[in-house]
Amino acid sequence: SASWVVALDMLGRFLEAVTESEEAKQSLADRAEAAGYTASKYPTLKKGSKGKKVELWQQLLSIKDNGDFGNETMLYTIKFQRDNKLEDTGVVNKETWVVALELLAKMLKG
Repeated sequence: SASWVVALDMLGRFLEAVTESEEAKQSLADRAEAAGYTASKYPTLKKGSKGKKVELWQQLLSIKDNGDFGNETMLYTIKFQRDNKLEDTGVVNKETWVVALELLAKMLKG
């Protein structure tokens, strides 16, 4: 009957969506490895974070690198995330680092 066809179609779409999201997760892990990302080298940064890793992030954003993750760094982080279609949290997480490292690698290759 028609309801079976609809149910099977919905199930097919659901399985497709699940497969796509699994591939997306896999690809971030692969991309992270390829970009040289490790959680210890590139820790999560957010407003209030301080130190050399913040300086590195600020250099990647091409803003004043004072090692203090304040309002300016958060706003530039949000802009970076929006420009790169990432979730705009203002927090530098794994995904944000990986995209930044990929862009840096592209720039260095010319």
